Amino acid sequence: MSWKTISFRKRMLIIMTLSGLIELLLLVAAGFTYLKINQEQEMGEKALGVARFLADSAVVREMVVTQNPQPYQLRFRELTEAIGAAFIVIGDHEGVRLIHPVDERLGKPMRGGDNRRALEQGLSYISTAQGSLGYSVRGKAAIFAVFEAFLDFPTYNF
Repeated sequence: MSWKTISFRKRMLIIMTLSGLIELLLLVAAGFTYLKINQEQEMGEKALGVARFLADSAVVREMVVTQNPQPYQLRFRELTEAIGAAFIVIGDHEGVRLIHPVDERLGKPMRGGDNRRALEQGLSYISTAQGSLGYSVRGKAAIFAVFEAFLDFPTYNF
């Protein structure tokens, strides 16, 4: 059966059905894209709020200034679970991990390539990057240790 032998009515029905299916597929793809972007934005806003809160925390400031994170490791793992975050990472002004869910990675540089604005400019922002724990939406916030003679700019990943 060739295209020429099919009646005009059947050809129109086939064309309309195919165009409807294509339109439906495009709408579904657009909907999923919209939902993904919204979900990432919402997760990023939550992560940024937690990061800013922790950056203003006296406990975090003291930990960064004293460079003594060991007593706080368990607390931050419990906090991670309590707030439903994937992980919390805190680093010092050089981007070295002080708090991390994997003990073997403590004292090593953070990965992801998205720390510059926090470390060098002291900014707070949302980032998406591939780090040592996988792809994640992150809230980054700088810590300003104003009670000391220097500034520290650690970052937080969720």
